[in-house]
Amino acid sequence: MKIHHFIFHYGQDVKDSLEIQDKELVHQISRVLNLSGGEKIILGNGQGEELDCEIETVGKSVKVKILTRREVEDSFSLTLYMAVVKRDNWEWVVQKAAEIGVTKIVPLITEHTVKTNLNYARLNKIVKEATEQSGRAWLMKIENAISFKDSLENEAQGKSNYFLDQEGFGIEKLGKRREGEFSLWVGPEGGWSEKEKELAELKGFKVLSLGSTTLRAETAAVVGAYLFSQFEPHG
Repeated sequence: MKIHHFIFHYGQDVKDSLEIQDKELVHQISRVLNLSGGEKIILGNGQGEELDCEIETVGKSVKVKILTRREVEDSFSLTLYMAVVKRDNWEWVVQKAAEIGVTKIVPLITEHTVKTNLNYARLNKIVKEATEQSGRAWLMKIENAISFKDSLENEAQGKSNYFLDQEGFGIEKLGKRREGEFSLWVGPEGGWSEKEKELAELKGFKVLSLGSTTLRAETAAVVGAYLFSQFEPHG
C-alpha cells in the first residue's frame, strides 16, 4: 500500500505527536484521500528531514503520532540554469525538475528570451506538489531570474558546468553518477547566441549535446536533468 508523503513545515520542537491545522493539508488528508485513524503517512519539512507518522484522529485538524524521525542526505547537487520559456512549458519544466531531484532552478534571461515575467507563488506550489508526488525529501529551490552574463559570474568557480548545445560532445557515453556539485545550462527556444556560446567556452564550461535531433527547450531541460541525475557525462 502506498504511503502518502506530504510537505509540511512542522518546526523542530515536535516530539511524540503533532496536530496538523493547515486547512489545505487537512482537506487533502480527510476529503481527497479519505485517510483515517491507524493509517501511516510521511511528513517532510522539505529540508531533508522526514517523520514517519500514524494518524490518530481526523476532523477539523489531523492529529498524528510520530513513529520515527530521520535525516535524508544526498551527496549529489544539480543546479538547472534554464532560459525562461512560455508559461505552460516553464511550469512543466519546473514540475518535472522537482520530480527528478534537481536541487535548484535558476531562470535565465538570454539574448533570445521572449518571456520574462514569472509567477513565483504558483511555481513554488507546483514544486511542493511534485515533491510530495515523487516522495522526495528536499524541496527544489527557485531563484529569481537573472541575466545570462550574471549567471556565468555566479558559477565560474567550484562546480562542474555543462552547457547544452548541439555542437557539443555527445552524451551517449555515460558512467555511474558520482558525488559532487553540477550545473546544467539550457538555452531558449531560439537557441543560444554566438556570443553566449563564446562566453560559456571562455569560462571553461563543457559543451554537451543530447544528440542530432533538435529538441524543444523544455524537452532538452528535462531529458538533460534526468540524465545528470542518473549518470555522469564524459567529455
